[in-house]
Amino acid sequence: PVESRAGELEVVTKVGRGGEGTRQLGPGAPGAQAATPVASLRWIGMSALSTEVRLFHKRRTRSAPSPIPRSLSMPNFMSHSGEIVRISNQRIDELRPLLRGTIVLPDDPGYDERRAIWNAMIDRRPAAILECRGASDVQGAVRFARSEGIAFTVRGAGHNIAGKAVADGVLLIDTSTMTGIRVDPDTRTVRVEPGCTLGDLDRETQAFGLAVPTGINSTTGIAGLTLGGGMGWLSRKHGLTIDSLLEVDLVTAKGDRLRASATENPDLFWAVRGGGGNFGIVTSFLFQAHSHGPQVLSGLLVHPFADAPNVLRAWRDFNADVSDDVTAWAVMRKAPPLPFLPPEVHGTTVLILA
Repeated sequence: PVESRAGELEVVTKVGRGGEGTRQLGPGAPGAQAATPVASLRWIGMSALSTEVRLFHKRRTRSAPSPIPRSLSMPNFMSHSGEIVRISNQRIDELRPLLRGTIVLPDDPGYDERRAIWNAMIDRRPAAILECRGASDVQGAVRFARSEGIAFTVRGAGHNIAGKAVADGVLLIDTSTMTGIRVDPDTRTVRVEPGCTLGDLDRETQAFGLAVPTGINSTTGIAGLTLGGGMGWLSRKHGLTIDSLLEVDLVTAKGDRLRASATENPDLFWAVRGGGGNFGIVTSFLFQAHSHGPQVLSGLLVHPFADAPNVLRAWRDFNADVSDDVTAWAVMRKAPPLPFLPPEVHGTTVLILA
């Protein structure tokens, strides 16, 4: 048992071998009745870079607080030094007509859904969420935060497992609503906004038989992946994601809009190509795409773990001479409940070639 935030005990039950989906957990000792589940375990599919079963929890249902008249409520923001900054709703309302996007406060409908990210373990409450519709919204959000002395975070597609996009008491600058993609088949380039996932990008580029070397999971966000370097299925032939990055448009911490490329602000371009997200908020990426697909061969080969020494030697020798058109990864992990595996294999240690 573990102590919950409210002080009661939560009993964690075991997930069965074939238990795909979720198992609900209730407070109290085993067998205790729970009116509302407070957590769940969810078995997720295979990840080529992970050998663990990740545990998630659903946010428990909380009783709604007594409504406070909008004219009296004032969001409490945090400054960069951790001090509380109170901003009136009147000041926030003055910002609204300057934006194309939407400002969502904690007492607004849909606030909990909008602060949620891919990792449901992250349960943080920003003081306000600004859903951006374009670069001008991002610029306005940064300038507002600077003028009021408040801290802010930035969300792309919201896939980061550590949940860095969301923090308590900050202004969340949300670019997940910026999902435009434009492919130019003549120059084989593609311009991508920061809220897009890898699946979004693949869908548009494959319509022209093109692809950008990105990652391995379709739900990963293009912004976080690119700013961290980016490695995936096409990296053996086309390199990292940043090797196909031609330019970025971004908003700096001062609220200025800049373009960075090999010829324009080259030092900044060098920094954002793998240096992380603290050099500015990227509002669009321009990639060089490559001819690939739409027909590809892919799949999994699952071996008993006892055969790992021989299989890994063969895999090593295969990769030494095979064409760069082929990517083959080796993963040692617990076997997920895939439909083509016998039930007795589920949950056992296996070696997977992908």
